[in-house]
Amino acid sequence: MEQEGLYFELPEFIYHEKTADWYWILGIATVIGAIIAIVLNDFLFSIVIVLGGVTIGVFGSKHPELIHCKINRQGVQVDKNLYPYGSIDSFWIDETREDSPKLLMTLNRTFALRVSIPLPNEDLDEVREYLLQFIEEEAQGEG
Repeated sequence: MEQEGLYFELPEFIYHEKTADWYWILGIATVIGAIIAIVLNDFLFSIVIVLGGVTIGVFGSKHPELIHCKINRQGVQVDKNLYPYGSIDSFWIDETREDSPKLLMTLNRTFALRVSIPLPNEDLDEVREYLLQFIEEEAQGEG
């Protein structure tokens, strides 16, 4: 473990490749939903259905960006957001899902009380040991 802290990069979410069939099903479901809404004389709802279908299609094709996470003496930094240790009540490393362990932090703020950060599988013990120097570990769930 380095004295100056820990640094790692991870994708912001787990990407699942979408096939052409996925987009066809989305398009057909969107068109059918919009037609049903129009038949029921609910034009505003048909617009909402179409906008929702387009939004799902756009976000479904989005590839994840890399998240840069740094844990050092100042606090936990995720990209440009720094969470100083004074603003963190406790942390927990959720290892229940093998594919994506997460660092969960409870903040002592009015809003944004819980932060969830994906962690690389191989660095879990290092992260735990480093954070225990500054804040306490307390079991917590992601929800």
